Amino acid sequence: MFDPTAFDNLKVVLEGAVYDLELNGDLKIVNRKDLVDLASLSRTYSIYFHSCLHMDVHAKMELSAGLEELSGELLLKKKERGASIQISYEGKLTKTHYEYLLASWGAREVEWLEVYSNRKPLVCKAIVHFDRFITEEMIDELPALVRHLLQTLDEIPHSSS
Repeated sequence: MFDPTAFDNLKVVLEGAVYDLELNGDLKIVNRKDLVDLASLSRTYSIYFHSCLHMDVHAKMELSAGLEELSGELLLKKKERGASIQISYEGKLTKTHYEYLLASWGAREVEWLEVYSNRKPLVCKAIVHFDRFITEEMIDELPALVRHLLQTLDEIPHSSS
């Protein structure tokens, strides 16, 4: 029988938490990706959504684990089993939104990106970095993390245009 990895278990809980909020009508999932990179033997799961209150900013939650995590877990050489997580916001964002996100995420580092193009409108993105590895012992925190992300989407100062 297949014994799921920590990545698999974290992915199922994360995905379930997001889908539960969609079933409640709180958010709308717009895309998801479940990728395996055979060259680096890494896995990445991403789910993209927006609040049902405001559709001008999309969020992405991304869970990833590489060869080191997988081999350590399968060979029973690593005590900590889990994955890395990253959250990003993209859309009609301004520096005011960035300041709000800094305050909302507390001590977390929030990276601000602006992509200029002569062919497309300005794209702004805020990325929330987590300095810690997410382990199976923290699995119960994932639904609260998803709810906090949704709350920031609902409360972010939205543009009226």
